[in-house]
Amino acid sequence: MLIQTYERAYKIISHVLTNELGDIYLCRDVASDLEYTVLRIKDRVIIPRLMVSLDTSIQKETFTDYIEHFVFEDDLYIVLKYYRGVSLSEKLRSDYHSLGERMKIGKGILERIVFLGMPLYFLKNCLHGERIIVRPNLDVFFNYVPSDINELAVVDDRAVLKGFATIFKMLFHKELSMQSAPPINEFNSALRNEQHFDSIEIYKQYNKMCREVALIPEEELKKPKSKLFLFWEKVKRQFKVLKKILAVGLMIVGIIYLAYTAKEAINPTINKVNHFEFIGTLEIEQVQ
Repeated sequence: MLIQTYERAYKIISHVLTNELGDIYLCRDVASDLEYTVLRIKDRVIIPRLMVSLDTSIQKETFTDYIEHFVFEDDLYIVLKYYRGVSLSEKLRSDYHSLGERMKIGKGILERIVFLGMPLYFLKNCLHGERIIVRPNLDVFFNYVPSDINELAVVDDRAVLKGFATIFKMLFHKELSMQSAPPINEFNSALRNEQHFDSIEIYKQYNKMCREVALIPEEELKKPKSKLFLFWEKVKRQFKVLKKILAVGLMIVGIIYLAYTAKEAINPTINKVNHFEFIGTLEIEQVQ
C-alpha cells in the first residue's frame, strides 16, 4: 500500500497496531529511503479538533522528529521519524555499562528533550525504555507510538515527570537500591517533589548531580549505604555460613552411616525370630 502526499510517497513496510482511533504503520519514503512511523486516524469525529491542536502545539523548527500531518482519502495521517537500533531497556538488560556511561545516556536523553522542545504528549509518549534508542556511541534518539493521540491536549507535567522518573530509576537502579551515591538519591528525591516538568532546570540539576558523583572515589561508590540492602547482604552471608554448616553435618552423618553399614557387613547381628507352634490346627514340631 502507498500513502501519497503532494511531496512524498510512503510505502507501508509493516503494520504496528490497530485500535479504535485507527492504525499505526512503519513506512519508508520512496524517494529518500528513510523510515517513518505513520499514524492513520479514521475517527472522523476527532480529526478537526486534532488538526487544530497539532497546528497550534507543534513547532517544526525545533521538533524535528515531527515530519508532517495531512488528510488523505478522508483520514488524518501523522508522520514521525523512526530510528532503528537497540532500545534502552534491551541495552541495560544485555550489556554491562559503567556508572559513567549510564550518566552519559541520561544526559543524552535530557539534551534531546531540550533540543526537540516537543509538546508534553509526545514527550510522555517517548519516555519508555523500549522507545528510547541508544546507539553504540551512546547517542540517544526517540521513537513514538501515538496510539492515544486523542490525549494530545490533556497530558500534563506530572505525567511527564512520572515517565522521566521511571527512566531515571531504570538507569540508576543499582545505585538507588544500594544508596551508594548520595547525589543520585538527592536528585531522585527532587524529581518526586517537582510540580512542573521544566526540562532546562532538570537538565541543570542533572549535570550538577553528575559533577558531584564524579568527585566520589570509586571505592565509596561500591559501598552500599542502604539499611535494607546491608541487612539483605548480612542475611545472604549468614545463609552461606549456614549452608556450609549443613554440608559438614551431612558429611559427618554420611561417614557415620557408612561406618555402621560396614560393621554390620563384617559382624551381622542375629535377630530374634518368632516361632509359631501352630498353623491353623496343625501342630509344628520344634527342632532344637
